[in-house]
Amino acid sequence: DPPDPALAVGIEPGHVFVVQGDLRKLSADAVLYPTRSTDNVLWFPDGAPPGAIAPPMDAFTEDERVQKLHAPDELAAGGAGPQVWLAQLNSKFAPVPQPNTPLSWFLAAAEQFLTAAYADITASGEPPKNGRVRHLLALPVVGTGAKNAREVSGDILTALLGTLYAFASSSEMDVVLVVKSPRMFSAAQASRRQLAASDRELADRQWRALSRSQLSTARRLARLATAGQLALFLGAGASAGAGLPEWNQLLIDLARDKLSGEAELAA
Repeated sequence: DPPDPALAVGIEPGHVFVVQGDLRKLSADAVLYPTRSTDNVLWFPDGAPPGAIAPPMDAFTEDERVQKLHAPDELAAGGAGPQVWLAQLNSKFAPVPQPNTPLSWFLAAAEQFLTAAYADITASGEPPKNGRVRHLLALPVVGTGAKNAREVSGDILTALLGTLYAFASSSEMDVVLVVKSPRMFSAAQASRRQLAASDRELADRQWRALSRSQLSTARRLARLATAGQLALFLGAGASAGAGLPEWNQLLIDLARDKLSGEAELAA
């Protein structure tokens, strides 16, 4: 029971993840912040990154609502942090202002981010951060801010996840949708199940890298996790993709704090 034959010619789709957490603390290759300004304390509580050059406000147009936050060369090339992209998502600036702004207006910004970040990363030739196999693009649930479309967040989730799956299946990059609350996380997972149930091709695409036996094992583990009967025992390498040190490097870092020099460290 081999994987999908398409994988043999290198056409392996990317993955879509949904996590609950703080988008600002996620280790990714590129991340979308739903603001035009680095003065926004919600997204930049400590101010803009040192030396970063924010795009001018008039750079945000209806056709280019997403702009890259340019960082100094030493940060932009292979730096520890992600590329940060800013987006115009306040619906009072939409062609059809709130409360009648269509979902497509919010989704367009997400699509612009995915397209622009993909092109930028591909052109740079930079490898994925932290030893990941694929580049990772991260974004929030667009359009659910206080002045936008919170009342239709379920519709936005379903449409947004469909957009992310379509992108990941053709780009060979991974995408992570980051939500803030347990309630939004549950809603996002429900939307994923609905999408898989209504779109057989999508469901197959999510799992086609697995053989039948691997898929059976994955489903068994999912059932155990849902029932609260699954415990994971993971080594330090599991967090390396998030930028955390492996065990040996952690010991070295701790030793440097206590020892006086490289000679003592080597001993």
